[in-house]
Amino acid sequence: YQRRVLNQFSSMKLRVCVLQFCPSWGDPVDSQTRASQMLSTFSEVDRIDILVLPEMAFCGYKFNDKSEVLSLCETPDGPTFQWCRKHANRLSCFVMYGYPERCATEAGDILYNSLLVVSPTGELLHSYRKHFLYETDKVWAAEGPGFETVELTFPRHNCTARVGVGICMDVNPWEFQAPFSAYEWANFHKSRQVDLLILSCCWLDSSPDSEDPLPNLRYWVQRLYPLLQQSGGATGQPVFVCCNRVGQEEDVVYTGSSCVVSLSPLAVLGHLNKREETTLLVDAPLSPRSCKPATDR
Repeated sequence: YQRRVLNQFSSMKLRVCVLQFCPSWGDPVDSQTRASQMLSTFSEVDRIDILVLPEMAFCGYKFNDKSEVLSLCETPDGPTFQWCRKHANRLSCFVMYGYPERCATEAGDILYNSLLVVSPTGELLHSYRKHFLYETDKVWAAEGPGFETVELTFPRHNCTARVGVGICMDVNPWEFQAPFSAYEWANFHKSRQVDLLILSCCWLDSSPDSEDPLPNLRYWVQRLYPLLQQSGGATGQPVFVCCNRVGQEEDVVYTGSSCVVSLSPLAVLGHLNKREETTLLVDAPLSPRSCKPATDR
């Protein structure tokens, strides 16, 4: 596995680690073993602040019916959480990862495509449920209630940032039927004055014969257009992080291209290509306005 590090200079730098890999379909144990190997060269000395994994990080994404995914669904405190808690504790960083969530109700179990947030001390902080579902999700998952933000306090910096979370299709127009200019996800997070945007993906490759990742980056940034307009606003320097998977499942090819992008000023701080399994470390600059002392919030 490759390990890439990019350093950006700023008075406040948040070290983001993105894990781009191809999970073993239907085998989360094997996927976790390989992910652990990819992360084994990192330690607390690397001072990672946040580790981001793809949507449905360990079980695969393309399921043809509910019965295929049912045995892989788990509660937020299930086996996948235990894996993430171990690495959150080991690296002293936040961990965000996608997983198929099972929620017990009086009417029976409800399944969601979810994103879990684990603290540097291994605490389960939040489980976000994908709001805009892609056609593959609709085979088994229920729609989440709405877009959300979380407040994360980064102990190495003694600061709190408002973080917008999302899963893949969330960044697109609803059902691909809403006007492109509605920018639902971006406008929601603009209204919440986020400092950091995290998008965890299983983004499909619409141009599998091309090895150029930049069209993916351009599209994602285009979908964040309202946030590009807040230069000099209350949040200072918002940063966008996209963690996408690679590989292929049946006839579906995933497009990688994981990236970290500063939205104001607009700059690609680091990105990966469309095929490689690797990690990306980026020191993302956050202005003092966007990362205030925890005691001030």
